[in-house]
Amino acid sequence: MYFLRTAGDYIGFVVDGIHTITESDVPITDADYNKYFESERQGKVFRMRATPDTQSGLFGYIEEYVPEPISTQPSEIQPLQLALAEAIEKQEADKLELQLALAEFIESQVEGGV
Repeated sequence: MYFLRTAGDYIGFVVDGIHTITESDVPITDADYNKYFESERQGKVFRMRATPDTQSGLFGYIEEYVPEPISTQPSEIQPLQLALAEAIEKQEADKLELQLALAEFIESQVEGGV
């Protein structure tokens, strides 16, 4: 038998014979248990109801909801990260240019010295 276990906003399930069942665990039907996971596979998200209906099985305790979308606005850090990446890229290009100039100088000294 399946049981709903809650702690604040946390929703979890325990199984009799595998887990220790506490007084606060709520028995649920196999049908509700399977329906919950089928709904999750379809992308539905659930949370605890503010006022549970203790006579309506699992779905009396939980409700489907649409989570707030995560903001895609650039944060204040992103422009700084971009500026830092550009500065590092320029520094690497300057370093490469200096290495090429040094190699040309050494080559001219070796050829001129022979």
